[in-house]
Amino acid sequence: MTAAAPALIEFAVNPAREPAVRRQPHDAALVALLERELEFLQGGGYTRDAAAPWRPRWLLLDSPVCARRQGAAAMACAQCPLRACLPAPVAARALALAVAEPACYRMVITARGETLGELQRAGPNAKLTAAFTAWLLGELGRRRPQAPAQAA
Repeated sequence: MTAAAPALIEFAVNPAREPAVRRQPHDAALVALLERELEFLQGGGYTRDAAAPWRPRWLLLDSPVCARRQGAAAMACAQCPLRACLPAPVAARALALAVAEPACYRMVITARGETLGELQRAGPNAKLTAAFTAWLLGELGRRRPQAPAQAA
């Protein structure tokens, strides 16, 4: 077993632990996906679609990082790197319900315990965008590999 395993076990046992102090093992696919999503979000990717201005834009689902855009919903969620961001007690149930709601919409993205789905259903607004941006930045901070300490 690798040294990274205890952090995952600790998270599964104690999901309420303060996220800022928890360092996750590096997962290159997940980090790349989070970086692309942050770039898409900050680049205005969720502005209204000229072809369907009446339709709200859905975080992650309307993003180029979402595999659901190309295939069957449940299969896409089961293979998505974002499933690593789901709290362990929620992960299996979220994947089972992925046809009705994407598994990533059950990710807790605020300190108050609000999920992406709860905030999205309340409607697109500044709170949703700010919370999602902060969550992306926090996840990237925890998941990017640490630079080796340099000798002085």
